[in-house]
Amino acid sequence: MKISSENGLISVIFEHVPYEADYPWIYGSIQFCFNGICVPNGRVDNHTLPVVFLHLVRSFDDPYYWNGLDEDGAPLYTRKQVDLGDMVVELRHLDYGDIQNILELGLADMEQSMDVDGNREVLRMWLGYNGKFERLFYSTDDVKTIHEAVFPRGTVESLARRLPIQRSDFEKLGMV
Repeated sequence: MKISSENGLISVIFEHVPYEADYPWIYGSIQFCFNGICVPNGRVDNHTLPVVFLHLVRSFDDPYYWNGLDEDGAPLYTRKQVDLGDMVVELRHLDYGDIQNILELGLADMEQSMDVDGNREVLRMWLGYNGKFERLFYSTDDVKTIHEAVFPRGTVESLARRLPIQRSDFEKLGMV
C-alpha cells in the first residue's frame, strides 16, 4: 500500500504481513519515500504499523521543539514553533538536542530494520521550518550520518494525517 502527502512529494509504502488469522497486532514493513529514495533501505516485517503511524501523528498533535540545553546539558523543550531558518545543521548537534526549533518525529519501533547487507538501520527523523518550507533531516545509520530533504511547509504532516492508525482504518484499506 502506498499513501502520499497531498502534494505527492513524500509517501509511505507499507505492507501488512499477517501472522495468524486472529492475531491482534498489525505487523508489516514500512518505507518512507521522497526525492527518489526510500528509507530505511532494508525490509523488516515486524514493525507494528499502527504504533509507528500513531507516534508520527502525535508528533504533530503534541509537538515539543528542542529549545537548547540547560546548565546540566539536558535538552529543554518548548511547544512554540519558531523557524529554524537556513542555518547549517551539524550531526553532532542534531542528535543531542542542542539545536533549537527542531521537532523529532516519533517513529516508535522503526529502529529494528536491517539493510541488504545485514547491518542494523536505525531510522530517525527531525523537522525544522524555514519560512514556507520545511526541512526534513533523517538518518538510517543510528545517527552516524544525516541527510536533508526540503519540502513545502505542511508536506510531512499532510502525509502523517493520511496514514491508518486504528484497526478499522486498516480494515477499510482491505489489509486485515
